[in-house]
Amino acid sequence: MTRCFMLALWMLCLSVAGTAQQSAYVTSNTLRGAGMDLLTLTFAAVTSDGTVVGYDRPPLEEKMQGAKYRVWLVRPSADGRLPDVRSIPLDIGTLDQIALTPDDRALVAISDQGADFRRISLADGAVSMLMEHQPGSRGFRTIPFTLFRGPDRLVTTGYFYDPEDFAEETTVATLDPQRQGIDAFSAGPEFGSLERQLENLYWSIYADPTLMFFSTQTDQEARVYSWTPTRGLQPIDRGKKLTGGWGEGRALIYGMDDEAGSSKLVLVTGPDARQVLAENGQQTFFNPCVSPGAETVLAELGKKGTDRVSVVYGTADGGWSVSPVPGLENTAPGIVRLSYDGKSGLFYNPTGLRLIRF
Repeated sequence: MTRCFMLALWMLCLSVAGTAQQSAYVTSNTLRGAGMDLLTLTFAAVTSDGTVVGYDRPPLEEKMQGAKYRVWLVRPSADGRLPDVRSIPLDIGTLDQIALTPDDRALVAISDQGADFRRISLADGAVSMLMEHQPGSRGFRTIPFTLFRGPDRLVTTGYFYDPEDFAEETTVATLDPQRQGIDAFSAGPEFGSLERQLENLYWSIYADPTLMFFSTQTDQEARVYSWTPTRGLQPIDRGKKLTGGWGEGRALIYGMDDEAGSSKLVLVTGPDARQVLAENGQQTFFNPCVSPGAETVLAELGKKGTDRVSVVYGTADGGWSVSPVPGLENTAPGIVRLSYDGKSGLFYNPTGLRLIRF
């Protein structure tokens, strides 16, 4: 009896490994009712426990009190309500990008054209400066305004500058959100010369200073490359057209069309570790994302020239079998994001916010 029970339990675990389900659907009306401005609202991140991070621009009365942006932390319930909603005002000129720290305890926000970095605590909403541009002091400025997530780090690109504001060479820098000032940034490889080696550069992924990814795109051809300190630039793939790319940690996910019009979804987890997860001759994979440890991927799949997509996913536990997320077939395109561990995902489009659990 015990042996039969254990076998049945093992088979049950196999049947659910790597599956996805919508654990919450919050309508746009509910988001509006909670005080969010739908015209400027976007969702940027999700924690492993299902806290969703978004931001918007506040109404005039709040702007007059100094809040130029608001960061929203929401915990949707299974019935589509928002029992736990918090907003954190930010008095900044521009909110360039926002990302979760690896421990899911804080956010790092880039503001004011890449000059300032702030740390926002998820526990109490406290906002503190990580790096503030001050005349007469050394500092770091990010270009472009980008934060990449690694399994245990944040990575950005930019340059250090001296007290007279003269820029040093561009660098891929590791950011320690527990430190402040210039000590929070550690210089890595210089990236400007790498980008200049490639004509028609399309995107650059600097999520790990020891494994970086690049692509080029022309009217006739698309190419994907990896870079490591020992091997330099190496070609990975080529096709007709790239339809999206995303990198986290040492993982890259991208969509690519070939000459015949077929689309493929490709995962790369190392210089020589390339895997085609799915192919489709009728529709295109686009807007993909991957968790930093390459546990989960999300993407949208839709016919060219239409405004309807299906959100698809694959997991390492599920053998990378790519399938639609239940309830997210034939919907409007939107934003997809994954948590650090790949256990939670979000999908946000004009109809509302979905929390996905894997």
